[in-house]
Amino acid sequence: MSHRPLLEVEHLHVRFGASHILQGVSLSLDEGDITVLLGRNGVGKTTTLQTILGMPVPSGGTIHFRGEPIAGLATHAIVRRGIGWVPQGHRIFPTLTVAENLALASRKARPGQWDIDRIFEIFPWMAERRRASGGYLSGGEQQMLAVARALIQNPDLICMDEPSEGLSPKIVEEVGRVVELLSAQGCSVLMVEQNLGFALRVGRNFLVMNKGRIVHRGDRAQMLADPQAYRQHLSVTNVSKPGEPA
Repeated sequence: MSHRPLLEVEHLHVRFGASHILQGVSLSLDEGDITVLLGRNGVGKTTTLQTILGMPVPSGGTIHFRGEPIAGLATHAIVRRGIGWVPQGHRIFPTLTVAENLALASRKARPGQWDIDRIFEIFPWMAERRRASGGYLSGGEQQMLAVARALIQNPDLICMDEPSEGLSPKIVEEVGRVVELLSAQGCSVLMVEQNLGFALRVGRNFLVMNKGRIVHRGDRAQMLADPQAYRQHLSVTNVSKPGEPA
């Protein structure tokens, strides 16, 4: 019996009016994979994640999750099948408490190991601040709450859009710890990330996008061995190795 990936995206096209945003994107993830989408701003990275989540509906190509087609399904139906979403900019409910944000996210959660008690075990500060309104949390705390809201739905795959953006090094380290924990427990992560130091610390497979296409692929060792792949398609002048400042 041939192996089939957890997520399989083939020849994905997205158009907004006259703009051809995604031009034949193909990628796949197995269980426990951590794959990072890299590229300059505006090349289609976030659109790739959003299209997997059903917003927008692709104009061409296929998306299969656990062998089942999901392109064209409503976002809530895709989430129910086991794909979590951590959007850029946190997007928690600022007027709800930490506990209320988690309770709301868990209302239609899939069965699994992640519940509020487990979240509080992994993020003890959330237990201490469970009655604090989301709007009073720091940016880093809001980001971790957004991650926890995705976890509590017990996904098999989490899509993260710029999870380290604007965060302190301590919180970035915490995000990395959670990503590695998820992978160890079989949950896959597909991440858009601009912080190359962080990406190289946690990522295992890398896809470089340019003008709506995947133009370079490699695992961590390949990407570290060929930094020119970064310089050619990213707005960077140097690539830090894991443990070095980005």
